[in-house]
Amino acid sequence: MYTSKLYNPKDFFLTLILAGGVFTFDLLLPRGFAEEMLYTGVVFFATQRLPRRMVYVVAIGCTALTIIGFVLTFFYFGGAPSSLSWPFRFPVINRAFCIGGIWAITLLALQRRRALEALRTSEDRFGLVAESIQDYGIVMLDSEGKVASWNAGAAHIFGYSARDVLGQPHSLLLYAPLAIDSGEPTNFLTEARASGSVMKEEWLVRKDGSRFWGHVGITVLRDENDQLQGFATVMGDLTKRKQEEDVIRALLRLSEKLNSTFVLETLLDELVTEAIQLVQAHAGFAGLASGETLTCEKYIQGRKTEICHRSWSPGQGLPGWLLLHKTAYLTNRAQEDRQIEQDFRQTFDIHSALSIPILDAKDTLLGCIEVHNKEKATGFTHFDQQTMVGVSQVASIAIQNALAYQKLQDAETLHSHLLDKIMTAQEDERRRISRELHDEIGQSLTSLLVGLRVAENEARSDGMEARVSDLRKITSATLQEVQRLAKGLRPSVLDDFGLEEAIARYGAEFSSTYGIEVDVAQNWQSTDRLSPAVETALYRIVQEALTNIGKYAKATTVSILLQQNPAQIRLIVEDNGQGFDAQEMVRKASAGTHLGLHGMRERTLLLNGSISIESSLGTGTTIYVNIPLKGEGT
Repeated sequence: MYTSKLYNPKDFFLTLILAGGVFTFDLLLPRGFAEEMLYTGVVFFATQRLPRRMVYVVAIGCTALTIIGFVLTFFYFGGAPSSLSWPFRFPVINRAFCIGGIWAITLLALQRRRALEALRTSEDRFGLVAESIQDYGIVMLDSEGKVASWNAGAAHIFGYSARDVLGQPHSLLLYAPLAIDSGEPTNFLTEARASGSVMKEEWLVRKDGSRFWGHVGITVLRDENDQLQGFATVMGDLTKRKQEEDVIRALLRLSEKLNSTFVLETLLDELVTEAIQLVQAHAGFAGLASGETLTCEKYIQGRKTEICHRSWSPGQGLPGWLLLHKTAYLTNRAQEDRQIEQDFRQTFDIHSALSIPILDAKDTLLGCIEVHNKEKATGFTHFDQQTMVGVSQVASIAIQNALAYQKLQDAETLHSHLLDKIMTAQEDERRRISRELHDEIGQSLTSLLVGLRVAENEARSDGMEARVSDLRKITSATLQEVQRLAKGLRPSVLDDFGLEEAIARYGAEFSSTYGIEVDVAQNWQSTDRLSPAVETALYRIVQEALTNIGKYAKATTVSILLQQNPAQIRLIVEDNGQGFDAQEMVRKASAGTHLGLHGMRERTLLLNGSISIESSLGTGTTIYVNIPLKGEGT
């Protein structure tokens, strides 16, 4: 096929010689040989060897020579015919066919040449594009699966040069032995023949025998008659993408593990173990920031954990470097790195190290994680550093959650401790006031009452006897009120006889005071006394519940059920009153606006118990209290 690079000026002169030879034959040979048809051969030669414009010049020239030859042959050499007899018409028809053939060959040949040139240009461009692609291997296979072309990308990915693979079966070069034994490459081509194209991801093999996760896409090539011509194969190295996907899955798994615990020690152990596996290191540790230092408690090597109490100040060792710079530090020449402390390096035989800061959203250093001695001799890579940065981000969230939980636990412990002290002080103060009311004021009022009774008996005047009688009644009522207040502040029966008797007596007194029937049922599986804290809390809850019933419930009956077993004690107070919106009341109690319910809730929670209220308008109210007895004296 003609290309401008192949054009030789000699071809044009050869074409002129051929045309001149045909013209000479046309003049010398007898009429009737149709020698003029040889001009079509000259034109065809020109279409294959000359540029397009020269082909048109040759075609015009051959047409002119055909006409000139006809004129010279019939009008000059042989004389003009007297009529258009058959011997004359026959050469005319031949010349006409010759001219038609010249231009038919010219046009058709040039049209075909344009198409072939366009195809050649397209192929050349495709070849240039294919050769310029380094990230993907573009391989052409023949109908038998042998390599027909091999671009630079394929050479870069697999390590073979084109000379190594051309004409070789691709299956023996690119696939793992196990895949070859199972016939996977052949099945791959068969599937492509059936469907037209197929794409898969699988393990491929390089020239040096190393495996990598790759993408393979095969498209069938067929001609216009639907005959198989070969296969176009595109292959890519997906190792980096697979590594990134594996890292993402590992980080998600790590996040789930770390956020499943709020114990910092367990969290840090899991963090180091997962980080070592993720970057294929031998050992490592995690440290937490404490003021201006970083502190490490454990050093983990595989399944072995060593206690390691070490602290680093700013600038000291790799952790100290992180305190100053808050950026990752990577070294694969730890033996020569002065930043690593010599005793630390020698103790744990450190050859390579990767240290990553753990930062919060405000760039505050929470801690660090450091891994040592990459399994591969090449040492830690930039990808390992990026992976560890992702680990540190996951760890940052988990550590902040654990620290927040620890602070919350400390606050709750302090709150419980303070509340316990307040309630203990309150009960002690009530006990003191009750004792003073009973001992001091009660005795004084009793003495006054006795004196008034004596004075009443001795007084004989009409007015004096009535006044003394009134004073005695007032003193008696005051004494009863003082006794009632003393019992309300701290009933002595609770200290003297225990919770069972105290609740029974309080229920009877409540029934007498409010005219509401009270049914008390108790089931005790042990005769041992409960701890004072539990007895006091349950008594106060019953006291508050009955007080609310007496003031607001408009009930006619109340039942109190107290059940005790080795594990817990359960209190149920139920009335048939008018009820209330339980959810709204609980919300007010949580906000501290309903002090009675809030007090019951605080007393229950202080003992790690639970309290729930069931009520609705018109259906009465039921209060359930459960207090665990583990650790309590029963």
